[in-house]
This record gives sequence, C-alpha cells and structure tokens, in this order.
Amino acid sequence: MPNIDTEHMNVFLSKCVNKYPSNKIALIMDEARLHKSKTFKIPDNITIFYLPSYSPELNPVEKLWLYIKNLCTS
Repeated sequence: MPNIDTEHMNVFLSKCVNKYPSNKIALIMDEARLHKSKTFKIPDNITIFYLPSYSPELNPVEKLWLYIKNLCTS
C-alpha cells in the first residue's frame, strides 16, 4: 500500500470480509486518527479493540520505529 489512510483501511477491511465472510474477525489497533475517522467503515463481522492511549509498550510496531530511529541517528 502506498499510503495508510482511512480509504485504504476501508479497502483492507472489505478484503478481510470478502476472504473470511463467515468468520468473526477481531482487530487490535492503536488510536490513530484514521482508525477513528467518521468515514472509517467497520463491517458487521469485525470487532475492533483499541489500545489505550499513550501505551507504546503495547504496540509492537513502536519497537520497529525505535530500531529504525536508532539506525538513522547513529
């Protein structure tokens, strides 16, 4: 994906639903603006659990960003 925005997230969710139409899907997300947008469409068989605000220790991608930051600034 070239961008990560609400439109692309909606496409991703619809592809998940098309691939697993009879399954219930649980997603864990941070509270990024695009995950809370008014145009963000959550299909009926998807449940989203949001990580608490200001809890980078619960979000694995934060470790990746820290690693990249350390590589670039060393």
